[in-house]
Amino acid sequence: MDPTAALRMIRELIAEADAISSELCHDDSDAHRLLYALTEAVEGLDRWLCRGGFLPVDWNHAITSEHALLIKERDDLADQNRDLLDQVQCLQWDLGALQTQLDRTPATRRRR
Repeated sequence: MDPTAALRMIRELIAEADAISSELCHDDSDAHRLLYALTEAVEGLDRWLCRGGFLPVDWNHAITSEHALLIKERDDLADQNRDLLDQVQCLQWDLGALQTQLDRTPATRRRR
């Protein structure tokens, strides 16, 4: 099976289901309910994966330990990045406070 072709077909079927769902809104049959639920679930999974979300657990066996380590390293680096940005923000605030104090200090006291 070609996964790219399958995904293209799934997306086409979802578009078709979305197009006819308004016509079926008066139909409370199990078939319509199941079609709607399946379409929503597949569409949500497609959006999730396209935005970089992780694979479902049953699909995760394709990820090697090397991939898992790279993913962990990426996540750790993202955490470090957030921490460093927080530190920079605190330093900028401290610098602003010190600059304000310096500006309030008379010029004659600064020369000592």
